[in-house]
Amino acid sequence: MIKNNICFVVLLLFASCSTMRTLPVKTTQSLIEESAKELETERSWEIFKDATLSHLKLMEGMLKLDPNNETLLYVLIKGYSAYAMGVYETLFLEDYFMDVEDSPYKKLALISYKKSLKMGLHYLEEKGISTELLKQLLRNTEPEAQKVLDRYLDHESLSDMNALFFTAQALGGMINLKKDDLYLVSKLPFAKLLAGWVCSHDPNFYYGSCDLLQGAISASTPRMLGGDPETGKLAFLNAIKAWPNNFMNRIMYIQYYLVPQGDRAEYQKQKSIITSLQKNSIGIKDIWPEQEMTPEEKAIFKKSEQMNLLNAIALKKLDVMERFEDKIFEE
Repeated sequence: MIKNNICFVVLLLFASCSTMRTLPVKTTQSLIEESAKELETERSWEIFKDATLSHLKLMEGMLKLDPNNETLLYVLIKGYSAYAMGVYETLFLEDYFMDVEDSPYKKLALISYKKSLKMGLHYLEEKGISTELLKQLLRNTEPEAQKVLDRYLDHESLSDMNALFFTAQALGGMINLKKDDLYLVSKLPFAKLLAGWVCSHDPNFYYGSCDLLQGAISASTPRMLGGDPETGKLAFLNAIKAWPNNFMNRIMYIQYYLVPQGDRAEYQKQKSIITSLQKNSIGIKDIWPEQEMTPEEKAIFKKSEQMNLLNAIALKKLDVMERFEDKIFEE
């Protein structure tokens, strides 16, 4: 009897320790989500570049205490994928145009995407979706596969929607940077499956990102592997039409379609539109205080404010392209 009581007390202590370890993490979940949303309103690419990694590393430390925390996982999945695309790929763009063969930024982008992908696969495992199940789903039609995923996931869950889409983005980003890796390229259907589930439930997810991802995949994938630049072009144009104030849609259209096609006239047109939109948006909060806005104006402002970071990244990418445009579009 005494022995049984001792065992019970020991088990209780272990359970309490586990709870105490995860309690600080769970109590800060809403703070983490709000901080991530606030970061999206940042107008400076430099501040994003310098400030983000330390926050991501801090959250990784928190994840060690609570490895299955959905909020931490989806924020980290999204964060590392966004940092790879927004910072490392932007810095790599200059090396790419300068024909640098062994760019350190390309390596860092791959490392960051890999972190995002690894956490994404862990998230799926925790939801009961194994890689084996994903392989089986690829044998089904797209609607059938999505119905199966609906059994494991909730399309009204911020965590599920973000985790799946940005896991797909991370895998797509890796493939785009290593097109000569046929094993990696063969995993492209997994990215399409995950993004397809998100976009079937919310075609307007994250300011046109569904069309954006489809456009990038279609335009950058070789035809022999199922790519089609014209399908990619239509997807980009759909994103631009739906979200004209999201500069990233125009930049991806330039990078993945106009540059390979050598269409300098359309590039100049899109660049001019971005410049015009930029002049009308910078400083808007200072000259148009929120308290003076109508409810309709507030709604428009808040929606555009959430695109600040995307636009800052897009403008940085455009800055690189402008410096190399004569080389890019040389006759």
